[in-house]
Amino acid sequence: MEPQTLAAEREIASAAYSLALRVAGDAEAAAASVEAASARRPATAGAFVRAVREEARARRQGRAGADTATACPRLPYVAAEDWSVLERVALRGMRVGEAADAVGIERREALLRLHRGLLDAGRGLRGERQVRDDARPASRAWLRGDHAARGLHDPARDRQPQPAAAA
Repeated sequence: MEPQTLAAEREIASAAYSLALRVAGDAEAAAASVEAASARRPATAGAFVRAVREEARARRQGRAGADTATACPRLPYVAAEDWSVLERVALRGMRVGEAADAVGIERREALLRLHRGLLDAGRGLRGERQVRDDARPASRAWLRGDHAARGLHDPARDRQPQPAAAA
Protein backbone atom coordinates (compact mmCIF):
# COMPACT_ATOMS: atom_id res chain seq x y z
CA MET A 1 0.00 0.00 0.00
CA GLU A 2 1.29 3.45 -0.86
CA PRO A 3 2.23 5.82 2.00
CA GLN A 4 -0.22 8.49 0.76
CA THR A 5 -3.09 6.01 0.70
CA LEU A 6 -2.20 4.75 4.16
CA ALA A 7 -2.03 8.30 5.53
CA ALA A 8 -5.41 9.13 3.99
CA GLU A 9 -6.97 6.00 5.49
CA ARG A 10 -5.55 6.86 8.91
CA GLU A 11 -6.96 10.37 8.64
CA ILE A 12 -10.40 9.05 7.69
CA ALA A 13 -10.31 6.48 10.50
CA SER A 14 -9.31 9.18 12.98
CA ALA A 15 -12.13 11.46 11.84
CA ALA A 16 -14.61 8.57 11.96
CA TYR A 17 -13.49 7.67 15.50
CA SER A 18 -13.88 11.30 16.61
CA LEU A 19 -17.39 11.36 15.16
CA ALA A 20 -18.26 8.06 16.83
CA LEU A 21 -16.91 9.33 20.16
CA ARG A 22 -19.08 12.43 19.89
CA VAL A 23 -22.18 10.46 18.91
CA ALA A 24 -21.81 7.50 21.26
CA GLY A 25 -20.31 9.44 24.17
CA ASP A 26 -17.99 6.61 25.20
CA ALA A 27 -14.52 5.56 23.99
CA GLU A 28 -15.31 1.83 24.00
CA ALA A 29 -18.55 2.32 22.10
CA ALA A 30 -16.75 4.56 19.61
CA ALA A 31 -14.05 1.96 18.98
CA ALA A 32 -16.70 -0.77 18.60
CA SER A 33 -18.59 1.45 16.15
CA VAL A 34 -15.52 1.93 13.96
CA GLU A 35 -14.75 -1.81 14.03
CA ALA A 36 -18.34 -2.75 13.15
CA ALA A 37 -18.42 -0.22 10.32
CA SER A 38 -15.13 -1.46 8.90
CA ALA A 39 -16.48 -5.02 8.97
CA ARG A 40 -19.18 -3.88 6.54
CA ARG A 41 -16.40 -3.07 4.02
CA PRO A 42 -17.94 0.14 2.62
CA ALA A 43 -16.81 1.07 -0.88
CA THR A 44 -15.98 4.75 -0.25
CA ALA A 45 -14.74 6.93 2.59
CA GLY A 46 -18.12 8.66 2.77
CA ALA A 47 -19.92 5.33 3.08
CA PHE A 48 -17.50 4.33 5.84
CA VAL A 49 -18.17 7.51 7.84
CA ARG A 50 -21.94 7.06 7.40
CA ALA A 51 -21.64 3.46 8.60
CA VAL A 52 -19.65 4.60 11.65
CA ARG A 53 -22.33 7.18 12.41
CA GLU A 54 -25.10 4.57 12.20
CA GLU A 55 -23.18 2.16 14.44
CA ALA A 56 -22.45 4.92 16.96
CA ARG A 57 -26.13 5.92 17.04
CA ALA A 58 -27.01 2.35 17.95
CA ARG A 59 -24.47 2.42 20.79
CA ARG A 60 -25.36 5.91 22.08
CA GLN A 61 -25.26 6.17 25.87
CA GLY A 62 -28.49 7.89 26.96
CA ARG A 63 -29.59 11.19 25.47
CA ALA A 64 -27.13 13.55 23.88
CA GLY A 65 -26.37 16.71 25.84
CA ALA A 66 -28.77 19.60 25.61
CA ASP A 67 -26.09 22.30 25.29
CA THR A 68 -24.87 23.29 21.87
CA ALA A 69 -21.13 23.02 21.35
CA THR A 70 -19.32 26.24 20.58
CA ALA A 71 -19.21 27.06 16.91
CA CYS A 72 -16.25 25.85 14.92
CA PRO A 73 -13.78 28.71 14.34
CA ARG A 74 -13.58 27.72 10.67
CA LEU A 75 -17.34 28.27 10.29
CA PRO A 76 -18.07 31.77 11.63
CA TYR A 77 -20.51 32.44 8.79
CA VAL A 78 -23.04 29.88 10.09
CA ALA A 79 -25.63 31.69 12.21
CA ALA A 80 -25.93 30.58 15.83
CA GLU A 81 -29.52 29.39 15.47
CA ASP A 82 -28.56 27.31 12.42
CA TRP A 83 -25.44 26.00 14.18
CA SER A 84 -27.57 24.69 17.07
CA VAL A 85 -29.30 22.28 14.67
CA LEU A 86 -26.34 21.64 12.34
CA GLU A 87 -24.04 20.68 15.22
CA ARG A 88 -26.53 18.24 16.70
CA VAL A 89 -27.27 16.52 13.38
CA ALA A 90 -23.83 16.54 11.75
CA LEU A 91 -21.56 16.15 14.79
CA ARG A 92 -23.66 14.33 17.36
CA GLY A 93 -25.50 12.04 14.98
CA MET A 94 -28.96 13.09 16.08
CA ARG A 95 -31.87 12.71 13.75
CA VAL A 96 -33.57 15.94 12.67
CA GLY A 97 -36.57 15.26 14.92
CA GLU A 98 -34.31 14.70 17.93
CA ALA A 99 -32.43 17.92 17.21
CA ALA A 100 -35.73 19.80 16.87
CA ASP A 101 -36.88 18.50 20.25
CA ALA A 102 -33.56 19.39 21.87
CA VAL A 103 -33.69 22.95 20.53
CA GLY A 104 -37.44 23.30 21.16
CA ILE A 105 -38.60 23.97 17.60
CA GLU A 106 -40.75 22.18 15.05
CA ARG A 107 -39.18 19.57 12.78
CA ARG A 108 -39.89 21.74 9.71
CA GLU A 109 -37.97 24.67 11.22
CA ALA A 110 -35.11 22.32 12.14
CA LEU A 111 -34.92 21.14 8.53
CA LEU A 112 -34.80 24.75 7.34
CA ARG A 113 -32.06 25.62 9.82
CA LEU A 114 -30.07 22.54 8.89
CA HIS A 115 -30.37 23.38 5.20
CA ARG A 116 -29.32 27.01 5.74
CA GLY A 117 -26.45 25.95 7.97
CA LEU A 118 -25.14 23.44 5.45
CA LEU A 119 -25.40 25.95 2.61
CA ASP A 120 -23.67 28.67 4.64
CA ALA A 121 -20.91 26.30 5.71
CA GLY A 122 -20.33 25.14 2.14
CA ARG A 123 -20.29 28.67 0.74
CA GLY A 124 -18.01 29.89 3.46
CA LEU A 125 -15.53 27.06 3.10
CA ARG A 126 -15.37 27.78 -0.63
CA GLY A 127 -14.78 31.47 0.10
CA GLU A 128 -18.07 32.60 -1.41
CA ARG A 129 -19.55 34.20 1.68
CA GLN A 130 -18.70 36.95 4.13
CA VAL A 131 -19.21 36.64 7.88
CA ARG A 132 -22.78 37.45 8.91
CA ASP A 133 -24.48 37.30 12.26
CA ASP A 134 -27.96 36.32 11.12
CA ALA A 135 -29.57 33.50 9.20
CA ARG A 136 -31.77 35.69 7.06
CA PRO A 137 -31.41 36.07 3.30
CA ALA A 138 -29.62 39.07 1.85
CA SER A 139 -31.42 42.35 2.36
CA ARG A 140 -32.86 44.39 -0.45
CA ALA A 141 -30.26 47.09 0.16
CA TRP A 142 -27.54 44.56 -0.64
CA LEU A 143 -29.42 43.40 -3.70
CA ARG A 144 -29.50 46.97 -5.04
CA GLY A 145 -25.69 47.11 -5.05
CA ASP A 146 -23.50 47.34 -8.15
CA HIS A 147 -23.70 43.78 -9.41
CA ALA A 148 -21.55 44.48 -12.43
CA ALA A 149 -18.66 45.16 -10.07
CA ARG A 150 -19.14 41.73 -8.48
CA GLY A 151 -19.98 39.78 -11.60
CA LEU A 152 -18.41 38.74 -14.84
CA HIS A 153 -18.55 42.23 -16.38
CA ASP A 154 -15.61 43.59 -14.41
CA PRO A 155 -12.82 44.29 -16.94
CA ALA A 156 -10.46 45.65 -14.29
CA ARG A 157 -11.17 42.61 -12.07
CA ASP A 158 -11.03 44.82 -9.00
CA ARG A 159 -14.66 44.24 -7.96
CA GLN A 160 -15.18 48.02 -7.71
CA PRO A 161 -17.90 50.08 -9.43
CA GLN A 162 -16.75 51.22 -12.85
CA PRO A 163 -17.12 54.84 -14.01
CA ALA A 164 -19.67 55.42 -16.74
CA ALA A 165 -18.26 55.24 -20.24
CA ALA A 166 -17.77 58.62 -21.93
CA ALA A 167 -19.91 58.92 -25.02
